Amino acid sequence: MKKLFFLGVFFLACLEKPKLPEWDTEITIPLLKKDFTIFSFLDSHYFTFNSDSIFNFFYQNSFDTFFPITKINFSSDRVNNTYYFNYFEICDTFSKEIIINIEEILGVTIPDSFIILPPINLQKELEKVINLDNFHYGLIERSFFALNIENHSLINFRYFKINISNFNFNLGILEPNSQKELSEIIENIFLSSPINLLLVYEISTDESLLVRKRDYLKLIFKFTNIKLIEGELKFKNSVLNYTSTHYFNPSIDFDLNYGEIKEGFLDLDFINQFSFPLLISLKIGEINYENNFDINPYGNKRIAISLEGKIIKQNSIDKKGFLLPIEINAQIKDTENFFNIRKEDYLSFSGLLRDLKFKKIDGAFLSPFYFLNKKDSLILDLLGNPKGIKFEKVEMFLDFIYDIEVPIKFFLTGKSVNRNKEVSSLYKEIELPSRNGQPIQRINEKIDITNLINNGPKVLEFNYLGRIIGKGELEEKDFILVNASVEIPLKFSFSKDTFIAYEKEIYLKESEKEKINKNLVGGELVVEVINHFPIGFDGSIVIKSERGDSVVLPFVLQSGIVSKKGYCEKEKESEIVLEMNERELEIFKKEGLKTILKIYLPESDTVLLRPNDFLSFNTYAILKVKTKEIVKSIKK
Repeated sequence: MKKLFFLGVFFLACLEKPKLPEWDTEITIPLLKKDFTIFSFLDSHYFTFNSDSIFNFFYQNSFDTFFPITKINFSSDRVNNTYYFNYFEICDTFSKEIIINIEEILGVTIPDSFIILPPINLQKELEKVINLDNFHYGLIERSFFALNIENHSLINFRYFKINISNFNFNLGILEPNSQKELSEIIENIFLSSPINLLLVYEISTDESLLVRKRDYLKLIFKFTNIKLIEGELKFKNSVLNYTSTHYFNPSIDFDLNYGEIKEGFLDLDFINQFSFPLLISLKIGEINYENNFDINPYGNKRIAISLEGKIIKQNSIDKKGFLLPIEINAQIKDTENFFNIRKEDYLSFSGLLRDLKFKKIDGAFLSPFYFLNKKDSLILDLLGNPKGIKFEKVEMFLDFIYDIEVPIKFFLTGKSVNRNKEVSSLYKEIELPSRNGQPIQRINEKIDITNLINNGPKVLEFNYLGRIIGKGELEEKDFILVNASVEIPLKFSFSKDTFIAYEKEIYLKESEKEKINKNLVGGELVVEVINHFPIGFDGSIVIKSERGDSVVLPFVLQSGIVSKKGYCEKEKESEIVLEMNERELEIFKKEGLKTILKIYLPESDTVLLRPNDFLSFNTYAILKVKTKEIVKSIKK
């Protein structure tokens, strides 16, 4: 038994204990690979190359051709007139004929065909009532009154008076077999039909008097040409005739001598606030226009008169704008019914000139008229718009081509706003002389805008204004064309600025994630760069997770080899290895990783950019993980 025990111990002693070797394994993770050219930094829309392959800032704007007359769009203030009822003259004649027989006059009865009366001396008052046809009542402002009296008898009236509504009319002596007429203007009288008349007369004779049963007096009353304040009556021949010269004040302060209209309208509005319909006759001799139309009671009518092809002239040297004599004739259309008229009833008229454009116009602009107002903004993004960019001299070239006879002034304003919101401005006035009989006029202007560009603009804005003031003639074909251009060689120095150059997501395999999460022991970041720019760069690699955790790994890149002229003549290759600490390595255990490349533009001396400048950028991470492998061996 003891022999077996010692034999077992010996056997076990001859076996070796299993050994566990450790190995370091590297995992290479691509982070970002990107090539940058000059156009990665600059807005290529505004840059060109000259014959020496020097990079230039270039801006050009060819405006559309402007025809100033198309910008002269006249509209006017609305003119208004109101015609109240007492503007109407009632031409109707409201008349009544009265027969008074001799018995009523003398107050006696004549039994036979005649009678011989002894000498008499008679004073008498006689009341009569008359009904006026087509007239119920009226407060009359003014009227023409006519009275005709015929004496068909042998009686001699020593005097004869008539009282109507407290108005007394004295006809004096009325001889036998005679007649008399009386006419007067009466004012501010109220008449109501029937009308009460009071006849006052005296008959005096020295001898016997033959009086025939058939003798009589005839009285004929007439009211005509009435100016009525209010009342109720029936119309037969009542009209309003009104001619007025209306001054249309245009939206542009312009003294017109002559205008040939291309298009536009004269709007006329009529409102009838009467209880009766109207027939309107309208005439505007200045534009050769006539029209007739009806307006219902308490109705309205709008008329839009096309002015296309019309010729208008200023007919008053002390007015500006448009003077149009407008004749309005309004006739009461319904002649069968009675209408109640109130003093506040009216016919109103209003007019408006709108959207008036011309083929040809001659006159004077009494205040500045701007036919061109254009804004031009450039978003430069010029190397991040560092304020430190400095140019020796920058000029804008303006080219004017025009065919205009009126005085023109051109205004240019410029504004440069940099990233710090600092503003630099420019103002320039340019006179464009008249073409003086030449078919086309052309002038060029150079404007120094160095201060705008050297402000390091993020926004460069120009405003172009074209103004007319003074006398002259404009036609449809007259035009003005403006071209603007700027060209600057990009030779500059710049101050420090930053921009995000590129962003990319990081993809890890599941097997790599497992090794990194369990056995990550170290790592380094490798940045490989080929720089063909005449400037170096500071930069950083940012590795960020979807939860917001991030690490920043800075680096410095050397510039390419720069010639004496200031441009890069040969690229510079660099490899940068950045050792990552334990905290920085932890970011690779996060989910949703992405890489962000940031490039910082450092301070530099004057450099010159060329079209073949480029930056080739490649970066990756090398992660080290520890792995173990069990190896079994038996010692013999």
